Amino acid sequence: ATLGLVLGFPFMLLIALLVRAESPGNVFFSQERLGLGGKRFRLHKFRKFPATWGTVGPGVTVAGDVRMTRVGRFLERTKLDELPQLWNIFKGEMSFVGPRPESVKYAGLFEGKFQGVLDFLPGIFGPNQVAFRNESAMYPPEEDPEQYYKRVLFPQKAKADLDYFSQSHCMGDLLWVF
Repeated sequence: ATLGLVLGFPFMLLIALLVRAESPGNVFFSQERLGLGGKRFRLHKFRKFPATWGTVGPGVTVAGDVRMTRVGRFLERTKLDELPQLWNIFKGEMSFVGPRPESVKYAGLFEGKFQGVLDFLPGIFGPNQVAFRNESAMYPPEEDPEQYYKRVLFPQKAKADLDYFSQSHCMGDLLWVF
């Protein structure tokens, strides 16, 4: 993470300048997420929406989301908005490979068999980050996106996380990073 932060600094500085030039406000989006054991921490990303939107809209990003800036659309497609999470890894709140850290808004979904997902340190890479790379396109337009997430996508993600991370190994983790 330290090496990534040092080598990536010029690139992250350029992204920060682009975010700020298009939309005044904080360059970073920081949100409380659930980490290992359900412990809360602040996850950092480059901001994809104008700062004036605040928490307006669903807690998930859907295809063609009107809240997204032009730079934000590019960041989402390339996943470069995730680069500031190297800081979360440096601090020990995340790892490179692990389940995606969920928003505390959805903490109630970690019940029963899905509670085991919180037994693993969250990460930037993993099966769900690949399988749901284009998650924003998976929401049916006729359904409420948050309800669809809770009912369909979250259970699929939690099952995949439990299946993989309960038997993960170093080589498998390297493949997910690749």
